[in-house]
Amino acid sequence: SEATAFGVIHVDETGRIVEFVEKPENPPEIPGKPGFSYVSMGNYIFEREILEESLIEDARLPTSHDFGRDIIPRLVNKARIFAYDFSTNVLPGKEQSGCWREDKPYWRDVGTIKTYWQAQMDLLHYESEMTFYNPKWPIRTVSYADPPAYVCPMKGFSCNVQSTLAAEGSRVLGASVVQSVLSRNCLIMAGSSVEESLIGDGVIVGENCRLRRVIVDSHSVIPSNTEIGFDPERDRERFTVDPGSGIVVIGMPKMQLRKSIDDPKGNFDWSSFS
Repeated sequence: SEATAFGVIHVDETGRIVEFVEKPENPPEIPGKPGFSYVSMGNYIFEREILEESLIEDARLPTSHDFGRDIIPRLVNKARIFAYDFSTNVLPGKEQSGCWREDKPYWRDVGTIKTYWQAQMDLLHYESEMTFYNPKWPIRTVSYADPPAYVCPMKGFSCNVQSTLAAEGSRVLGASVVQSVLSRNCLIMAGSSVEESLIGDGVIVGENCRLRRVIVDSHSVIPSNTEIGFDPERDRERFTVDPGSGIVVIGMPKMQLRKSIDDPKGNFDWSSFS
């Protein structure tokens, strides 16, 4: 039943793709595996010449220029295309002294706010199928010359940081952060509480704030004494609230309207956020 939400791949006994169907009501099954279907993960490996020809051809056509909807289905009848069974993927390495455990194949569709948020939450559980800590299979990414993350008590408040990924330059000063992701150079100030939230680059969360199940885009400033994620009606007046999950999304502010943490009049202009 889950396959109906994806582009489904019909293959022959050799694994060669014979048909690509977008969100079918009756998904074609994997040969020899009744009840299972191949779905597109959105990852493709091309020979350069074929990719170049396909992109040029598609650019000349009135299509949506999408790999899954346009390019791959057209290639099925022109080239030899094979599916890779990701469930058979094997990653190197074994657990040693409980420091890390063997990786398993991991993939999640992140096409909605809920699934994007859930993919981040997956990273916060030690028993997750996704891990950053396998030295035999490192996850490469860009690196910045930022200082280490920093946590300390402040203004009479202790610090509580649990099940959280904190990027370089992030600071938690007398605040509580539980099951959240802190991006580069963000700042969580004294007396604040952040739960199950994604905090973007350079975000400042002022003092005595409460955030729960919130996605805050980069360079946003949350004024002191703000509560987000506790009153759905109030949140809908100011932000985007995902209907299915209730997750609140705060967009990146317009650069010319970026505010300081506290408005002197106590009236923060949320319209500056896209």
